[in-house]
Amino acid sequence: MRELVLDPQTFHVHFEMHSILLTRIEFRLLEQLLSSNGGILDCQDLLNRVWGSQISVEMRTVDSHIIRLRRKLRRLG
Repeated sequence: MRELVLDPQTFHVHFEMHSILLTRIEFRLLEQLLSSNGGILDCQDLLNRVWGSQISVEMRTVDSHIIRLRRKLRRLG
């Protein structure tokens, strides 16, 4: 079984022999997506879980961070 390991101290993601560094936001987004166990999280859910409900962030911001996260994760193979 192939295992994805997240290091919350360094914001690194390890998969087999590969490692990538994520920003704090990318790391938190990935944590939330993984914790949903395949469930669907909409942009508002992610905004609240990652940025908090007290912060004013545009929905498009989530999309931009997800795009960057996907690009980085592709490097893991």
